[in-house]
Amino acid sequence: MAPLVQTPGTKAVPDKYMVVLKEGVSADRLMAHSANVASFFRGSGDADPISHVYDMGDAMRGYAGHFSPEDIALIRSHPDVAFVERDSIVDVTMLAQDDRNVRNMSGSAVQYTFPWDNPYRHLTEQGAPWGLARISHQRSLSLGTFNKYVYESIGGEGVTAYVIDTGVNIEHSDFGGRAKWGTTIPANDTDTDGHGHGTHVAGTIASNTFGVAKKAEIIAVKVLGSHGQGSMSDVTAGVLWAVRDAENKTRMMRGSRKLRGFVSNMSLGGTKSPTLDRAVGGAVAAGMHFGVAAGNEDQDACNVSPADVRAAVTVGASTIADERAFFSNTGPCVDIFAPGLNILSLWNAGPQSINTISGTSMAAPHVVGLMAYLLSIYGSSDFRVMEEAKPHGASCGSEACHAAHGDVACPGELGYGHREQAGL
Repeated sequence: MAPLVQTPGTKAVPDKYMVVLKEGVSADRLMAHSANVASFFRGSGDADPISHVYDMGDAMRGYAGHFSPEDIALIRSHPDVAFVERDSIVDVTMLAQDDRNVRNMSGSAVQYTFPWDNPYRHLTEQGAPWGLARISHQRSLSLGTFNKYVYESIGGEGVTAYVIDTGVNIEHSDFGGRAKWGTTIPANDTDTDGHGHGTHVAGTIASNTFGVAKKAEIIAVKVLGSHGQGSMSDVTAGVLWAVRDAENKTRMMRGSRKLRGFVSNMSLGGTKSPTLDRAVGGAVAAGMHFGVAAGNEDQDACNVSPADVRAAVTVGASTIADERAFFSNTGPCVDIFAPGLNILSLWNAGPQSINTISGTSMAAPHVVGLMAYLLSIYGSSDFRVMEEAKPHGASCGSEACHAAHGDVACPGELGYGHREQAGL
């Protein structure tokens, strides 16, 4: 009989499970298996219990749904089933926020300088958030650099960024029309960001004022509700949707030089989930560059999903002083640290709303934005994320940073490394 997986401490969703089939089970056998399960319940007068069917190719095939313990015992006895996992609760990885921080953009603080004689088309954003300034300077921030973001004007062009989160306020003016609604996974939910977290994340990736890759396209993949919670099965379905959408875009634009690649951000987490981990690993194998938050429990990030996925880039949170944020998870599963304390970005309260919040949720989109930025310049065929994003032994500009974080890249090494290659 296939094992029933539930990590200790899991906040389980009652009578909801994810079923993963064995390696080598074909797509046809998956469809036949799930159809037989659905038909069995319909024959008993019950509604179809299956909520999602997962086909990630050879990486993972399976399905999720509502089943009684007796039903699950039957499913576990099927020879095609590798394991069954209890569905569980997933949360956004941000600290509690203070609504008093929510306000509207003033529009007066940010200015841009454009040196026309520079062949690399570099811009400097004056009055930029400290996180943007940090990733574009090798050394620790000073009075002369703390609010200056240096970047190439084409950053993000031709790249699609999937924000797998609470949704995105796609009507926010600072996206400039580049944010689009992709899908809403939770049943009976609305195509809006009722929380704000997803909008904040998307703003750090690609908004005009607060974004790293200011020309990337944002696609909202809603997997969490207005309270910042959702189910592991819905999150897994969101990962699959993003991969399929990227594959469709690739087919439609095959051969086009305008297509530079795809990135995904998941600033969420829960207890260890082999189902979600397989889905994220499969997404990376399919060509998606994935960034995930390390988590805010001040523990080993290897204890939580999807931070434990080695194929993804797991991001811890740093402070303006290049120290590990007090809440950030750490350990061997953390690949890199990026700004995550007191981060200003967009919010869901209106077309010009902004908010300052903290968490590894805020650190991950800095790195995902840099992925999009680098993809727009190098293209997917030439870009290998960890070779570009994690230069072991590179100068951090702060010995304390490497002393605190160990063998991981520190803030500033990603963005500055590219600027050195570009001739700055």
